Amino acid sequence: MNDEFFLKIKEACRGLVYISETDSTVEAFTFRDRDELFEAVSRDAQEDFPGARESRDFDEFFSRLTAKKDWHTEEKTKQVEAFTGLRDLFSQNTDHREVIRQGDVRIRIYVFGEREGRIYGVAMTAVET
Repeated sequence: MNDEFFLKIKEACRGLVYISETDSTVEAFTFRDRDELFEAVSRDAQEDFPGARESRDFDEFFSRLTAKKDWHTEEKTKQVEAFTGLRDLFSQNTDHREVIRQGDVRIRIYVFGEREGRIYGVAMTAVET
């Protein structure tokens, strides 16, 4: 796929790790529209992430990931900066931003927005017990 914006998202995800009770890479995705995205979410729910589906606020989701702390290591500071860049990339280039969490203990998180009628986003996995 030679989509310039999608390539920017992929680059922003390089080396980015979402930390919960397990570490997960952050993966870029794109879909033709919301219907195609929600079909994929439903498949994921049936296969690997059964349980509740809920929406979260985009800014609230990123607030913890982008908060700078005095005690952060150099590596953690780089992760905060990378998540800040990812948030800004979506904020400045997409509309109708949303976060969806699918699952109960193993949770798939989808962060996405719309650009020119197409859905762009990132996905990661969390484990919360």
